[in-house]
Amino acid sequence: MLRKKQVLILVSIAVMSFLVGTMFNFTIIATGGSGSPWDRVWTTISELQSKVDSLNASLIELENRVNQLEAKEELKFLSFIWSVTNYIDLRVKNTGSVSLTMSSIQVNSAAPTAYDFDTGTVGNQTFQSVAAGSSYTVRIWHSFLSGTKYVFAILTSRGNTYTFICTAP
Repeated sequence: MLRKKQVLILVSIAVMSFLVGTMFNFTIIATGGSGSPWDRVWTTISELQSKVDSLNASLIELENRVNQLEAKEELKFLSFIWSVTNYIDLRVKNTGSVSLTMSSIQVNSAAPTAYDFDTGTVGNQTFQSVAAGSSYTVRIWHSFLSGTKYVFAILTSRGNTYTFICTAP
């Protein structure tokens, strides 16, 4: 037989369980929820995971943008050779970390008579891509005057300008 004290404890536990369950259900109804409260916990966890995934995607995109900004082009003039037939060959090297595209040439801030990016034929003005670490020769035709200082500018597709100054022989 159960003692009075044990029966009282069992009844108290049953009443407390009933009250807690009822209060929990009233809370769900009062907040407009339905179903198990664990459903809301899992829904919240799923929403948080979705936000974390979105933040990770944004972080990857930002890292890619930083890498693009850190990548830079740089063009150095290595040498030049004057010709007796009014042209000059400029040897350049891409010392940057990305390829660059030469888009136009200027002599003293104006277009030269002609230039080409392959030194084979006059007027090959097709944009020329130069890989990082590679060298290239640009031939520029112009009516050069002996003893005159000339400023040569190579413009790139990224909007950068690289200049070289020398005096015609």
